[in-house]
Amino acid sequence: MVVRHGARTASQELCWHRRSWLTISCAALAMLSIMLASPIAVAAAPSASSGAWSIAKTPNATRVMANFLDGVSCASQSFCVAAGYYYNGAVDQNLVLTWDGSTWSPDSAGSLSTSGSQTNVLTGVSCTSASFCVAAGAYYNRATYQNLILTWSGRTWSLDSSASLSASSQYNVLTGVSCASASFCVATGYYDNGATYQNLLLTWNGSTWSLDSSASLSTSGSQ
Repeated sequence: MVVRHGARTASQELCWHRRSWLTISCAALAMLSIMLASPIAVAAAPSASSGAWSIAKTPNATRVMANFLDGVSCASQSFCVAAGYYYNGAVDQNLVLTWDGSTWSPDSAGSLSTSGSQTNVLTGVSCTSASFCVAAGAYYNRATYQNLILTWSGRTWSLDSSASLSASSQYNVLTGVSCASASFCVATGYYDNGATYQNLLLTWNGSTWSLDSSASLSTSGSQ
C-alpha cells in the first residue's frame, strides 16, 4: 500500500481462501491468487436466507495486475459499494465495485481519478442510501500525497473539492469515512506537520468539507 508511509508493524490477519481461513494477509494472498489464477474472496457476503457466510465472486479491474479492496458499505441488501485500488501497470488507480442484490460489477469511479498517470487510492467508503455515498483516500500530486474524496449522487461519482483541502502542503492521507446522513460525514486520517504525523479530520455539512479543530488534538504535537 503506497499510501501507508513509514515503518509500521502489520497486525495478524485471516483471509478466506476457497474452503478455509488462512493466517496470511489478504493482500499477499491476492497477489498469490493473481499469479496462480486461483479464485479468492477477500470479503464475503452473508446469505440472507441461511445467515451463513459465503464466498462472493467479484470482478477485477484487470486480471494480470494487483486488485485490492480496502472498504465496503451497504445501505441495504440490494445496494453495497466496495472501494479500493488496482495497479494499471504504472500506478495505482481507484477501484469501485457495486452490489445490486445479486452480482458485483465495476463502477465508473474506477476510472475517476485526479490523474491517470498518478497514484490514486481509496481506503474507505460509507453509504447512507443508494443515492449517497462518500469514498475517501489519497492521491499523489507529483510532490506528496493529498486528500481524495469521491461522492456518489445516485447516478454518477464525482471528485469533491476537498481533494485540495489539507492540513498542510505535506503528506495528507484519509484512511476512513463514516456518514450518518447525506448532510453529515466525518473523514479521518493523518498528516505530516514537518516533524511527525498528526490527526486529520474533515467534516461534511451537506454542502462543503472543512478541517476539524481536532486535527491538532493529540497527545503531543511533537509525537
